[in-house]
Amino acid sequence: MRRIPTDRMKAMYDRKKKETVKKIAAAIDDLQDAGQMVTKKALMDATGLASSTFSQPHVIELLKRRRVCQFESHALVTEQSDQARDQEIQRLLQEVEKLKNRNSQLADQNNYLRNMIERRIDENAELKRTLAQLRGRYQMCLERMDNAGILPRENMISIVPKEN
Repeated sequence: MRRIPTDRMKAMYDRKKKETVKKIAAAIDDLQDAGQMVTKKALMDATGLASSTFSQPHVIELLKRRRVCQFESHALVTEQSDQARDQEIQRLLQEVEKLKNRNSQLADQNNYLRNMIERRIDENAELKRTLAQLRGRYQMCLERMDNAGILPRENMISIVPKEN
C-alpha cells in the first residue's frame, strides 16, 4: 500500500524544489554573464545536479521561462554564439601571439646556451691540449734532472702526476 506524503514531507519537497530552481537560476545567470552558451551539460557541471533533475516539471518550467537549453530561440543562439565565438577567437589569437613571443624568447635562450656550451667544449679541449703539453715538458724536465744527477730515480715516479 502506498503511503500518502505528510504535510512535513510536502514542505520538505517544496523547499528542495525551490533550492534546486534557485541553484539552476544562479548557474544560468553566471553562464550568461560569462558569455557562455547555457546548455544542460553546462548547467549540470555548474550545479552538480544530475541529468534527471532537468526532466522535472518545475525545472523544465524554469528553463522555458528563461529560454535556455532546448527552449532557447535560434536567433538568440546564433547572435549570442557569434558574439561569444568572436570573443573566444580574439582571446585565442592573443594567447597564440603570447605563445609565439614566448617561443621566440625560448629559441633565443636555447641558441645562446648552445653557443655557450660549444665555447666551453672548445675551451675544455684547449685546456686538455695545454695540460698534455705541460705534462710532457714536466716529464722532460724530470728526465733531464735525473740524467744530471739532481733527482734520484725513485723520487721521479712519485712526483709525476697521474693523468685523468
